Amino acid sequence: MRQEQFDPRAQVAILLCTFQAEKFLEDQLNSIGRQTHHEWRLFVSDDGSTDATINIIGEFANRFPNRVEIRNGPGAGLPTLNFLSLACDQSLDFDYFAFCDQDDIWLPHKIERAITLLQPYGVGNVAAYGGRTVLVNLDGEPYGHSPLFDKRPSFQNALVQSIAGGNTIVFNRATRNLLASVPDAEPASHDWWVYQLITGAGGRFIYDPLPTVHYRQHDNNIIGANMGWSARLARGRMALNGRFRSWREQNVVALRQAEPFLSAEAKDTLATFLGVDSERCTDRLASVYRSGVYRQTRLGEFSLYAGALLKCI
Repeated sequence: MRQEQFDPRAQVAILLCTFQAEKFLEDQLNSIGRQTHHEWRLFVSDDGSTDATINIIGEFANRFPNRVEIRNGPGAGLPTLNFLSLACDQSLDFDYFAFCDQDDIWLPHKIERAITLLQPYGVGNVAAYGGRTVLVNLDGEPYGHSPLFDKRPSFQNALVQSIAGGNTIVFNRATRNLLASVPDAEPASHDWWVYQLITGAGGRFIYDPLPTVHYRQHDNNIIGANMGWSARLARGRMALNGRFRSWREQNVVALRQAEPFLSAEAKDTLATFLGVDSERCTDRLASVYRSGVYRQTRLGEFSLYAGALLKCI
């Protein structure tokens, strides 16, 4: 791709979804206001908050006139559908789009770095950005990082693993148009869906090892951080309980809807991988191997084959 210098005029839509967000929302909004890239607008989809969420957003909007829009969310109580309701809205005419969680803190260069890495692909070629995060506690104090992955991003990886949280993901106009082409898809998560869909369509996913987000940890998202043995054990229990299998099946339904946009190679990979539904354990293991799917770590690879053997992926 042709290399370009960073364009400070690039227009960015920040897609923030909220629900009962009053506790930490102000920190996130202030971090948006401190961004080194200034050409942004904030679109908030609120899913029925009854606390001070709307008032906090209104105060922020007063500080940044004509740059904040509040909408009613789909009301399904599902963050993924809320985020996709914004991402699939083709009336938003912007160069880039950034998912934004309600309780994190963006580093000042977050948007600028994402656009700098995406810009060589232009806005007309399917591409998205995501990466590592700094893990912080409820008080915003850092204590670690999300895992560092070094294997290449690809559809073979995306089928079995999401490598970047939605709070890091930025994508260009072509990717938004692709997402909008399958507006009824209901994948397991919006971040995983972006990774699967763009790599399946032959696009580019950029994984950034440099963190640009302080990811606040709660009791209900420790597992999502995927750090420490407690998180690994929790994931193991979820696999044995069929949670991963359920997610995989949900993603496959979404990918079937997107089949017209998938490359021939991605279709072959998906068809081969679905041999994990075979009744014979040898066929399940063979389907994983022949499809070329992989996870980013050795432990992840082991769990992939173990899951196929136990029929829980």
